[in-house]
Amino acid sequence: MKTKRFESHRLRLHREQTPGGIFSVTKCVQPKRPVLDEEIRNFVVSSLRFYVERRDIELRAFVVMPDHVHVLVSLLKEWTLSLWMKCLMSFVSAKTTSRLRMCGCHWQEGFYDTEVHTEKQFHYLADYIHDNPVRDGLVASPEEWSASSARSLSWVRLTW
Repeated sequence: MKTKRFESHRLRLHREQTPGGIFSVTKCVQPKRPVLDEEIRNFVVSSLRFYVERRDIELRAFVVMPDHVHVLVSLLKEWTLSLWMKCLMSFVSAKTTSRLRMCGCHWQEGFYDTEVHTEKQFHYLADYIHDNPVRDGLVASPEEWSASSARSLSWVRLTW
């Protein structure tokens, strides 16, 4: 009989074995509260841009919400998803943890991810990511949310 931990590990092997893949990743604040203010959201966006400018990733879509982050990312070089997320969140956490703690929150231990296999799945996820602030009633259109690639940023490559 397989344990739940073994099954979970087997399902996430792509995190270690798929350099160059395209992934949809979600990282949340725990407990889920709207504590990612504009300053923190801007810092997360600049952190993502840092990895794009270093040519470590191609960012396909993203949104930083008040309580979570969604990214659609293509890994370059020899990155694996686990390694890239560890580096990204090590940097982001160092700058945001004290502010989150003041609100009784922290970044979740792991992250949720999906490996993208088809162009249809890619476009569905990009639309889902961009529509997040609209679904939450924060803005009337995706382009209005400042911490989003829906704003047609030149350093985001929104193509399959």
